[in-house]
Amino acid sequence: IDAVRALSSPVKTLSAYLVKEHLEEAEYQTTVVTLDRIHCVKNRRKRNKVQNKPLILLKSNKQNCALTMEGDKPCSSKPFVCYSGNLRLLQAEQLGYKAIDCIIADDIYWARAIEIALN
Repeated sequence: IDAVRALSSPVKTLSAYLVKEHLEEAEYQTTVVTLDRIHCVKNRRKRNKVQNKPLILLKSNKQNCALTMEGDKPCSSKPFVCYSGNLRLLQAEQLGYKAIDCIIADDIYWARAIEIALN
């Protein structure tokens, strides 16, 4: 992906914490994903200001699509669905970027833990 114009984030590694039976820690690395592999959930905007953070992605399966997409939209055929950072994804597309820094979460719970750690 070196030859592709990618929108990068200053965050390269991140530790997230989740309480299950005990406190669990997971370390995540950002990875560059091409925009054509990410489904944007356009109506999940929480902020008007676009922040320079990596997108948080989930693997695109029925459960993750149901949890991240509003309404009864069909699950995307793209390999990833954007859990957090949809406005940044739209902006990257509009500015002509072909790829963007992302963190791929293990599940919806870790996605939320990563989101909290980024904030």
